[in-house]
Amino acid sequence: MKVWLFLFFCFFSLGTNAVVKRHDIPPENYVLEKAPEYLIDMPHEGHGVLIDPQWVLTVAHTIFYDYVGENLKVGSKTYQIEAVHIHPDYTEPAKHLLEGDLAPLMSFLSLEVILR
Repeated sequence: MKVWLFLFFCFFSLGTNAVVKRHDIPPENYVLEKAPEYLIDMPHEGHGVLIDPQWVLTVAHTIFYDYVGENLKVGSKTYQIEAVHIHPDYTEPAKHLLEGDLAPLMSFLSLEVILR
């Protein structure tokens, strides 16, 4: 079973576009002149991935407000966001995250979001 699993991952990893950074290669060698067209800059911060001609998938922490009406640049074209769909099982972070060692960082991030 382990051999089949190993072969499965080897076969499907051949088609990935992963970048493995090595310690013996200068960082300048990893700079892209142009990002792939499926990598989308979100209006506030962060990135999304174009998974279909009309769908961009991103992680929850890049959604700070309702993005409806904001513009997204996909390749050379600009589109207006029509709707934002949040996964039904998404839960807000617990309030206790704003206490303790993370409190200054979380407060700064909240303030930064408000100021923008």
